[in-house]
Amino acid sequence: MNDPRKYACIYECNPTTDSSRLIKSVRLYDPKSPEHTKFMASATRHLSLDPAATKGKNSDPAGIVYCADGDIVTEGSSENVTERRLRVIKGDQLPSTQTELTEYAVNFCKNHDVDYIHIETRSAFAASAEMIEKIYGEITIRHDPKNKSKVERVRAVAPLVEDGNAASGVRAVVEFPGVYNEQQQLVPDPSIAWLVDQFVNFGIVNDDHGLDALVQVALYLAPTLSAGGTGYASSIIRQMSLGENDTGRRFLEYIRARNKPADPQSDTEEASWLSQNWL
Repeated sequence: MNDPRKYACIYECNPTTDSSRLIKSVRLYDPKSPEHTKFMASATRHLSLDPAATKGKNSDPAGIVYCADGDIVTEGSSENVTERRLRVIKGDQLPSTQTELTEYAVNFCKNHDVDYIHIETRSAFAASAEMIEKIYGEITIRHDPKNKSKVERVRAVAPLVEDGNAASGVRAVVEFPGVYNEQQQLVPDPSIAWLVDQFVNFGIVNDDHGLDALVQVALYLAPTLSAGGTGYASSIIRQMSLGENDTGRRFLEYIRARNKPADPQSDTEEASWLSQNWL
């Protein structure tokens, strides 16, 4: 059975509909195009690592993603439009200890241009960053997801990755490499199809460590990535401000009406109000 959603529904009692997926489709680019060559000439390159605890048979693999962020300039009717995008170049998953992953990262940097190394450092995973920094100095960017669940993190980057609204002009700014098939349609490059699958079938696929590696970079770069001028934050706030009893309206009313008491009990009073109305 080639459809992981059907497999999950039939064999794992975990039905997932198309409408419930966080990401339904992704945006592709042509690595052989002159546009991409121009993009890479001035792009910032990132190597992102999601370490594994061990390389045992039952252990999760380490996730590795090599990507680049840079500007794409398109000619408009009256002026040029500049959009900053994040493009996946290549990726891998492999069983490895943190020592082996560190060696992989160092060798990768010797053979590829890398500006920043991103490493998840939750718990004991900080060892990979520490080993690299001990020899080469502060060349890593550490990421600690703390208590945020994977679903929360994927949901946070979904507006940057989701390309299902392309027909309405809302495009993703995170892109994956594609190749042209016999029908001259751009489809995911087979070498990276596994990573695309981890996004569009998130929660169903067997592992998602490449996804973890890309998500941490996308979250880090999110403030600088263009979302095509779609006003994403504004659209969310406006949507929450509709209706009679919505949380957006209640929050704004609270802000307007709130007159913080000067007495020491104000924090307690605020906490009490929040517990009754928000938590």
